Amino acid sequence: MTTNNGFEYQYHKTHGLEKLAADKTVDHLFISLNPTYSDIEVWWVDREQLIPIFDSWLPELRTNYQANGKQRFRRSISRGTVRQYGQKILVIAQGQLAHSPESQLPTDSGHAGQSNE
Repeated sequence: MTTNNGFEYQYHKTHGLEKLAADKTVDHLFISLNPTYSDIEVWWVDREQLIPIFDSWLPELRTNYQANGKQRFRRSISRGTVRQYGQKILVIAQGQLAHSPESQLPTDSGHAGQSNE
C-alpha cells in the first residue's frame, strides 16, 4: 500500500508566478509509494482538470509574497482529487509490475481522446 495523502506544490518568491502559470500548461504525473519503494502507483491528470485548482491558488500566492520575509508558497492536491480526475497508468505491487494498461494518454501536444492530426 502506498502512503501519500496529498501531493505538495511549492512556489518560490522569485519565480512563483511564472511556475504557477507554467503548471497550467502541462499535464501532471503523481507518484505514490511506500517507504520501501516496493509498492508504487503512478497517476496521470490532464492539465484541464487542475487549472481551477491552480487558479484558486493565485490570489493566495500573491498575498503570500507581499508579506515580509515570505519566500515560499506551498499548497497540496489531495490524493482524492488525483483519483477523481486522474488515470492510473502504472502499479508496482510488492516489487512486481502489477498494472500497466493500454491507455488513451496524450502524445506530444495532444490531450487524451483527441487526435494529433
